Order: sequence, then C-alpha cells, then structure tokens
Amino acid sequence: MKKPTGNHGVPKPGEPPDENRTLLFLGLATRAGKTAAGYDIVSQSVLSGKAYLILCATDASENTTRRIGRLAQETDTPFRRFSTRDKLGRFTGKEDRAVVCILDKGFSERLITMIPDKETINDKDRSVDANG
Repeated sequence: MKKPTGNHGVPKPGEPPDENRTLLFLGLATRAGKTAAGYDIVSQSVLSGKAYLILCATDASENTTRRIGRLAQETDTPFRRFSTRDKLGRFTGKEDRAVVCILDKGFSERLITMIPDKETINDKDRSVDANG
C-alpha cells in the first residue's frame, strides 16, 4: 500500500507520472474553476489567450486532434495527449470530453511536469502538420 505523499496525492516534480494522480490534480483544477472542457469552449479560450495548456484525449478523433493541435501550434499554447475521453470528462465533471484546457498558469505548469513529453502532439509518431 502506498503512503500518502503529504501533498494531496500530487506527485512532486520529477516523480514518475501516475495517470490517476494527474487526473485527481485535473479534478482539483476543475473544482477551482480553472478548466474549460469541450472543443468549442477550449478553442475560444485558446484564441482569447486564456488557456495555458491544452489536453487532448489519446482516443480523440484524428480530426479533433489535428485541429486542436494546429490551434495549439498557431497560438504557441502547450499541448499534451493524455488519458481518455471518458476519464477527462469524468474528472472535469462532464460526460466524455476529448479536449480540456487549463486556465491557470500554476495548474498548467504543474500538469506539464506530470504528463510525459512523449504524449505531446509534437512527438515524431504523432506530429501535426501545420499546413493541414
């Protein structure tokens, strides 16, 4: 049995990622009112400069992934592929959500450290062509 970390289940920077702990942290950000979920709302938040991080479910459609990835590149917003639509929705208090954004710099910086870079859209296996 794991001992509590003393920081409410949130791993310290540099600790190996744990999907459940990351999702719990996402839930904390949601309860603090610092997330937006769903493609349209996320797009509006990104375009208005309010989003500090975009999360896209690993099981999101290719079209959604490509469109939101292109938007992230165009606006220089950090982007991570993470978890599933079901889990992103559940931990943001919604039904299935393929796309979630973080509206707070502190929460986004911590989530970026919690989600491995290999999950980013810029990975060789998952790169997005900015031209379409």
